[in-house]
Amino acid sequence: ELVGYHIGMNPTFHRVKTKILIKTTGIFLEELIHNSDDLHYTHVILDEVHERDINIDLVLVMMRDLMMKNKKIKLILMSATIQTSSFAKYFSEILPNKVFPPIIEIKEQLNPVDIYYLDKIMHNVNSLNYKGEPQKHLINQFQFEITNPYLDERLFRVGVELLEEIQKDYEQEVKSGKHISSVLVFLPGIAEIIAFKDYILGHMSNLDNIEIFILHSNISDEEQSAIFRDIKERKIILSTNIAESSITIPNNDFVIDFCLVKEIMFDQHSHRESLELRWASRANCEQRGGRTGRTGKGRIFRLIPEDFYKKFLSDFATPEILRTSLEK
Repeated sequence: ELVGYHIGMNPTFHRVKTKILIKTTGIFLEELIHNSDDLHYTHVILDEVHERDINIDLVLVMMRDLMMKNKKIKLILMSATIQTSSFAKYFSEILPNKVFPPIIEIKEQLNPVDIYYLDKIMHNVNSLNYKGEPQKHLINQFQFEITNPYLDERLFRVGVELLEEIQKDYEQEVKSGKHISSVLVFLPGIAEIIAFKDYILGHMSNLDNIEIFILHSNISDEEQSAIFRDIKERKIILSTNIAESSITIPNNDFVIDFCLVKEIMFDQHSHRESLELRWASRANCEQRGGRTGRTGKGRIFRLIPEDFYKKFLSDFATPEILRTSLEK
């Protein structure tokens, strides 16, 4: 009763006794639209504001208007990869003398995390390191076009070899009595997830002691819940960016990231929306990397060259409101 939640058509809270209410951004936006003059909250905490979807941006607009009338309500914005200066400047416009609101950094005591890019992966994984071939030639066999993102399925081999390397430690993990580390693989869409799953089943030399899960917004609650089961096998979770922040996988010590995402884009000429393959932003990749190192030493494998990652991936994703039809 003290802590309640409101998700979709499922309100689970007490009208009087509940003091902390957790709800989706969409539900809160509806409340702001229809009931902003009768809100009884003292504090609003808006999490994952870096995602910049339409609901988050509209809530920010309406909260700024509300706070100009209601000086008592406090707004707290949270994210591991927030553009602090942009958000602070936006809200400084309504504060006395336009001062920036306070920015609070919380340093987490996480386990060490190692990051590997394709260059280093190709060099260190024996089965990928073709003798006699220069390293640059090995990398150049893959396609990394800046303006035309493309998932080169030859990278699936790299992914499977990484899984093989990780699985070599399975018996040792069992003997030590520690948790069996999960592997979270980020792919741009359901078609790529199914293709990589088929590739694993067809090319991984030993499928014993592993269980493959699919994580996508369209799968059922039962299928999503299966990911959290405590099992003796190593979990390999193939996911879209739903696992960036919406879901946290227990005992996840490995992230394999293809550094791609599918986003809805509006074409001004055809006046249509389509789902387009794009390079993920560095903020997206950092969020994905943050899924590991929570319960043990973490390892992140980004399947693009380090130079390409640092030079050509954007700092932050384009806000949804700038790439969708305003008719919505």
